[in-house]
Amino acid sequence: MLIYSDPAEDGYTKGKIFPDGPWGPESHIQRGAITYDYIVPGDPTTPGWASVPGAQRIAPEEARSLPKIPALPLSWRDAKPLLENMNGPEATAGLAGCFAHPVSIHPAR
Repeated sequence: MLIYSDPAEDGYTKGKIFPDGPWGPESHIQRGAITYDYIVPGDPTTPGWASVPGAQRIAPEEARSLPKIPALPLSWRDAKPLLENMNGPEATAGLAGCFAHPVSIHPAR
């Protein structure tokens, strides 16, 4: 899964970008987490104790909060060439975001 901020929603296509305005540049990356902290906070392989060098760890298959889908937060600038080179059905205008042309999308597998 690619996670990026589409300029059509919060980026440079709306107006002046930071620091001269409130909108994000094409290179900004959303900061946050894609973990399941509501299940078990912190490192999924050290539930309930500190994840430090030498810490006891559980097997990944036992970790209740370990994400099952690989995800990469990246900037719009870096997501654009990846999306442009995907094969698959074309995205509808509502899903294509600020692309001047439709992009290929893949349904979740």
